[in-house]
Amino acid sequence: MKFMEYILNRGGKPKVEALPAPGCDPKGLSDYFNSVFKHEVDDTEKMYALVDLAFKEKKWATWNFL
Repeated sequence: MKFMEYILNRGGKPKVEALPAPGCDPKGLSDYFNSVFKHEVDDTEKMYALVDLAFKEKKWATWNFL
């Protein structure tokens, strides 16, 4: 929601694309933990890529927001 609010406040129009279906049910607690951990690592890497892009583009308000 914060991303959508930020885009709206900057005059943009956020667009939500279709989300992929969830994966298989975990076979146990370890499987579940590994899935959640991988998801968090992937999200963090994507956030760092956005920060780097904002810095390269000199979009300081976006860089500060991220």
